[in-house]
Amino acid sequence: MNTTRPRKAVIIGGGRSALTLATGLGADGWHVRVMTRGTMAENLGGRTGLTQLTMPLVRGHEHELGLDLWTADAPPIETVAMHMADPAGDSWSFAAPLPTTELSLPGRGETPVRMPVAATSIDTRLTSAYWRQHLADLPGAAVQPGDVSLADLASLVRYRLADLIVVATGADPALAGLFEPDSAHAGGASARVVTQVHLDDAETWQDQDARVVTCPDGEIMVYPVLTHTPLTAEQVRAHLNVDARPTQVRPYRAMCVQVLARPGGALDPTTAPVVRELARPPGADPLEPGEDPIVSEYLGRHGTQALAAWRWLWPRLEEIDPALVKVFQTAQVREKSALLRRLEPQVRRPIAEIDGVPVLGIGDVTNTVEHVSAQGAAASTLVATTMREQLRHLSPEQLREPQALAGTWEAYWALHGAHTRNFGAFVNGYWSGALPEGTVEAFRAAVSTREGAAAWSEGLNDPHKSLRL
Repeated sequence: MNTTRPRKAVIIGGGRSALTLATGLGADGWHVRVMTRGTMAENLGGRTGLTQLTMPLVRGHEHELGLDLWTADAPPIETVAMHMADPAGDSWSFAAPLPTTELSLPGRGETPVRMPVAATSIDTRLTSAYWRQHLADLPGAAVQPGDVSLADLASLVRYRLADLIVVATGADPALAGLFEPDSAHAGGASARVVTQVHLDDAETWQDQDARVVTCPDGEIMVYPVLTHTPLTAEQVRAHLNVDARPTQVRPYRAMCVQVLARPGGALDPTTAPVVRELARPPGADPLEPGEDPIVSEYLGRHGTQALAAWRWLWPRLEEIDPALVKVFQTAQVREKSALLRRLEPQVRRPIAEIDGVPVLGIGDVTNTVEHVSAQGAAASTLVATTMREQLRHLSPEQLREPQALAGTWEAYWALHGAHTRNFGAFVNGYWSGALPEGTVEAFRAAVSTREGAAAWSEGLNDPHKSLRL
C-alpha cells in the first residue's frame, strides 16, 4: 500500500502560465490549489486581456494537457505577411507559411487520427475560464476565487500549507515587487503602449491570415481570434448560484487589431490630450497646456479611454496601412474588447524568500517578452511545461532549497528564454540601428527566398530554430 503523501502546490494567478503549470502538476499527482481573481462566470462576463498568438509548438503542449479545447472552432492562422514601412521610402515586404504540428485528434469510431494543426489565437477570457474548469475536474485540484495579498502569501508560508508556492500574477505590482530585478538576464523587450480591439470579421479580408506592419513608431498586428459575446451582469449573477448549470458560451471568429506603439511616438495615443484627460483619477484638476503625459498608474486598461485611443489612432493607421482601414472601415468594435495598456519590460529573479521559505515566480511576474515577437503565449506555456518537468526530479527537501528551485527556471531560460530574448532584441534593433552592420541587409536577402522565409517562420514557432536564419 502506497502511503506517500501527495505533494501540495499553491499557485497564485489565473493566466496561461499559472493554469498550465497547475494542470501539469495535477496530472502528475500533486494536490494543486489555484488562487485567482473572479469566478468562471465573472471571467466570461469581463473584459478581454492582451490577445496573443498560439503557435503550433505551444498547441502541442496544450494538447498533451487536455487544454487544446477549440480545435474545431478556432480559425487557423497558416501564413503571416510582414511589411516594413520605412518612412524614408525604402519599404519592403515578405510573406511566409507558418509551420504546423501533428496532433492525435478524434477520428471516426474510436481510432484517433494524426492531423496537422496550425497556429491560432483564443480570447484570454475563454482560456482562463475553461482551463480553470478543466483543472477543477482533476483529482486533488481546486480553484479558489479571490484576491491574494502579501499578508495572505505570508500566511501560506507561515503555516506551511504547501510544499511549493508559485506566484504567476502577471505584472501585478503587489506581488511582483517580491522578486528582485535580474540584470544578468536581459529580456530583449522594450516599453510599449498597446491599443487593442476585436473587430467584426470582414468577408473581404483577402490578405494573409496574419499581417504585421512595422515602422519606427511601432507595429500593427492583425489576425483572426476566437472570441465570444460576454455574459451579461444578470447571467454572471445567476451563475454564482451553487445550483447553476455549467457556464457555456458560443465562440465565434473576430479580427484582433493591435497597435504596439513606442512611448511618445506618433502611434502613442496617450500623448493625445483627449486620451490623457480620460486617464485622470476622479476629482483631478484638468490638464494644463503642455502638461507632462499621463502617469502610467492612471492608464485605464478598458472602457472609454481605450475606445478614445482607438478612435484617435484610426486616421493615423490609414497613413501607414491604408489596406487595413479600407477593409475594416465599417467594422464594429466587439463588446468589452477595447484595451489600452502600457507594457513595461522586466526581468526579475525567479525566487523570493519569505521567512526563509522560497517562493517561485513564473510568467510575466518575472519575465516580460516582446509582444510583437509573437512569443508571449509561448513563453508562458514553455516556462510552465519546462518547470513541471524539472520539478519531477526534485525531492521534498529540494523544494525548500532556493538554489534548486531557481534551477527549474534556469532550465527554461537555457532551452527557450534566451532564444526568445534574442528574437525580441532583433525586433527592436531593426529600427533603432542597434544591430551589427550588415545584419538588416542580410536578413532582407534571406527572407526574400522561400527557404529563408520558411526558416524565419520556424523561428516564430520555436525561437531556438531562429539560429538557422
